[in-house]
Amino acid sequence: MKLKLSALVIGCLLLSNFAVGQTYVSGNIGSATWTAAGNPYILTGDISLSFGDTLRIGPAVVVDFRSSSNQFDVTGVIVSVGTSLDSIRFVGVSTSGSIITFYDNNSASNFRYVHFSDVSLMNIGSPIMFAHCSISGEISLGSFPITLDSCQITGDIDAEGSTGNSLLNSDVSGQILNGTDWTVIGCNLEHSESGSFIGIYTSCVVSAEGSFIGNTLHAGAVNYFEGWAQAVGFINCTGNFEHNLITAYASSEYSAISAAFRQGSGISHHNSINTSHYGYSDFVGEISNNTIVDCPSGAIETDQDSLVVKNNIILGCYTGIDGPVEAQYCCIYNCTTPFAGGATPGPGVIYDNPLLINEWFLDPNSPCIDAGDPDPIYNDPDGTRDDMGANYFDQGAAYATVTLTPGGLPIQIPASGGSFDFNIAVANGGTSQVTGQVWTNILMPNGNVFGPIIGPIDLSLAPGWFGERDRTQNIPSNAPPGNYTYQAYVGIDEETIWDQDSFDFEKLTTGDGTGITDWANYGEPFEDWLIAGTPEMEIPTEWALMQNYPNPFNSTTTIAFSLPEASNVRLDVFDIAGRNVGAQHAAPLLDGFRDAGYHQVTFDASHLASGLYFYQIEAGDFSSVKKMILVK
Repeated sequence: MKLKLSALVIGCLLLSNFAVGQTYVSGNIGSATWTAAGNPYILTGDISLSFGDTLRIGPAVVVDFRSSSNQFDVTGVIVSVGTSLDSIRFVGVSTSGSIITFYDNNSASNFRYVHFSDVSLMNIGSPIMFAHCSISGEISLGSFPITLDSCQITGDIDAEGSTGNSLLNSDVSGQILNGTDWTVIGCNLEHSESGSFIGIYTSCVVSAEGSFIGNTLHAGAVNYFEGWAQAVGFINCTGNFEHNLITAYASSEYSAISAAFRQGSGISHHNSINTSHYGYSDFVGEISNNTIVDCPSGAIETDQDSLVVKNNIILGCYTGIDGPVEAQYCCIYNCTTPFAGGATPGPGVIYDNPLLINEWFLDPNSPCIDAGDPDPIYNDPDGTRDDMGANYFDQGAAYATVTLTPGGLPIQIPASGGSFDFNIAVANGGTSQVTGQVWTNILMPNGNVFGPIIGPIDLSLAPGWFGERDRTQNIPSNAPPGNYTYQAYVGIDEETIWDQDSFDFEKLTTGDGTGITDWANYGEPFEDWLIAGTPEMEIPTEWALMQNYPNPFNSTTTIAFSLPEASNVRLDVFDIAGRNVGAQHAAPLLDGFRDAGYHQVTFDASHLASGLYFYQIEAGDFSSVKKMILVK
């Protein structure tokens, strides 16, 4: 039986920290210093640290809660500072029995590079700082605020009766429950459950108040039984919510509902939202400058006539706005029922395609640019009139546009191969010099990306510059039949794209042509730019698995990886139940030899349900796992 990588690595790390000697600990330990030489420190009973005492724990120390009933009561101060290479480990037996409780103390304990495995933390009244820690267990907060910075948390954080806590740059697989004056910035919050139950209810943040800025939230609930399923990003929360990416998915044979916001109140602005049901349900306050995409039940549902709705982009939702409100300066596109339940369009409402790039960002030609509320209090950071949607288009930044124009449509290539003509045009529509790249790819019938075909071509374009080239693209006889897409991009790199364009063509199963045998691209030269055709391959210096793009995604996404040397590569995709779902009819997604270089694979999830998935690469001695979110 093959061990999962994560379990094997953790096990090896634990074994490496257990020395031959061991130290048994019980009762009141007093002021002390624990070093790795005494490993492991085994709790043979409950232990305590009294007020005025300090326990200093050095790098690589292992604290072993040998019994599930052992508890550590702290009224003193713990200074537990590991390093990124030699972390400190508290190893519990169960989260219900292995508990560290911090009692009233005005002095702050400090934990840095500490891993709590199956250990719950309870703070009654002590300021605590956690940085670069992993916590597998429940966290209960008390009267003194704590800070969790750059931590990985598996379990709920309950802040009932607590105020002023901070969660920064951390990953949480669980819920934030209760609490006031929260500061949650730059975090990944995920709460997903599946199974066969009477009801499954998941929410990332529940009944909390504070500022939630720049976070990524995903809630997922899948009930295989004829029961309820509910998945909500924020439920019954109040405060300031801005620049969050929120996805939620719920499904059940009986009844399901999902929403980014359900109930609650405050100011929600500059959020990007995609769910399987609602964007906002019964939210009170202000909903402004959000982008709400593909919410089948509706973007905004309310019975409050005081709700402020303005400067939003609503795209692909069955109902745009349902309730007694007036929408102002909103773009509502491809919605079956734009307004219902007494909702009315006010000034500045448009119904044009918002032209979104990478789902959440405005194309330079978007009608939503400078179309928001003209009141200067809403002006964008670049000083121009407000843009609709979550992410403004920076008109002061350097950018360029790319346009592909095929010589004629439809394009059909015979089985023996052929070619087609097209024009590629690049323009600098800004007021600043542009430095970037332009390149083209071909999206194959199986979803793989072939290329780059042209470029990447280095650009240095003066303000107002425009250039175009007529080109011809060969399609060889050995290209598989099916539907293709010719793609062009301009930007800094694949992660920072300013503009994109494409057109489709088809390779037939029949027909005679000129017997083309290559993928050559030729035509008008790019002068001082990089010569078009097959570029000199850059060999990466390290093994890497990149984050899929886009993420979250709808049906298809691209997974990229780099190989510093040729190797057999296996790429698997798993659902949250551990099933291999890499391919529609077989697994894995990829299993074969690949040359050194940069590679991409398109994952087609059209046969799968929305939710959280994991993808894992194994190439030589290299292995890596990442998460991705499918939202339909």
